Amino acid sequence: MTYARYADSLLMDPVWTDANVDIWVTSSIYETLLFPTPDGLDVKPGLATKWELSNAGKTLTLTCAKA
Repeated sequence: MTYARYADSLLMDPVWTDANVDIWVTSSIYETLLFPTPDGLDVKPGLATKWELSNAGKTLTLTCAKA
């Protein structure tokens, strides 16, 4: 893959990525559990095919499809 940009990536760990140039690369490499909906008000499936929030709102259970 050839990817042209104006700067080099400093980080490849998606946990620590905070600059746009890094985010563009990591979002092309890593898959996420959930994606935001286009309006930003909800989430849609990614690797997680099902999710459930506990009644207390303190626990989120994610279920992923088997490969």
